[in-house]
Amino acid sequence: MEALRLEDVTVVLGGEAVLEDISFSMDRGEFMGILGPNGAGKTVLLKTILGVIRPSRGRVVVLGREPQAARDRIGYVPQRETMSLDLPVSGLEVLELAASVKGIRDRGEIERVLEAVGLRAEELEKKRYGWLSGGTQQRILLARALLGDPELLLLDEPLSAVDAPTRRDILDFLGEMKGRKTIIMVTHDPNDLVGLADSIMLLNRRIFSLGTPAEVCRPEILSSFYGSRVVVAEVGGCTYVISGDRHA
Repeated sequence: MEALRLEDVTVVLGGEAVLEDISFSMDRGEFMGILGPNGAGKTVLLKTILGVIRPSRGRVVVLGREPQAARDRIGYVPQRETMSLDLPVSGLEVLELAASVKGIRDRGEIERVLEAVGLRAEELEKKRYGWLSGGTQQRILLARALLGDPELLLLDEPLSAVDAPTRRDILDFLGEMKGRKTIIMVTHDPNDLVGLADSIMLLNRRIFSLGTPAEVCRPEILSSFYGSRVVVAEVGGCTYVISGDRHA
């Protein structure tokens, strides 16, 4: 069953086309990774699916509805948290506030999403959110996105501020979610996606390439996309993308 469809979507902001002629669809339970340089329109694409940005042309259908009508079925982790880290709120209160906004009164729901990302309420209720490690903050944002059991998860660089062990834990968690939820994850590292995603999109305002990891993560395609030499190596049955370019 189809979860998402974009038809010839173009987004113009400030007189400039930041997305052009974007068309693709996803089935429910599919995991798509999006790669692209800074300014490629990755965040704009997620916000267009979320319904925060309206396309200048084209159509977006989310779970059979317009994006605004499907908002309560979407979980979103932003690239940057807009809440000030100086606010005197605990990590637990961040979740309690989000639950209240969504009309969730059940404390058990908060405990459920915290457990899903490897946290406990009692660990967070006396610790100010802004003083927590980047990895713990990111887990809280993932837990917040899971409130209400959304069908679609939009993750904008959820691994950008975490250490290596937390990165592995989050990737393992997303692997467990795969097939149960439809997931789109933006990242700068192809290696996050090779063994995880069902499909990978190379985006730079337009779709440069879209296909399975085996189809997209080929040295000639990645080298052309990034404009520098990219090596794809097989080591111990695993595929690794190696490049001196910071985006790959």
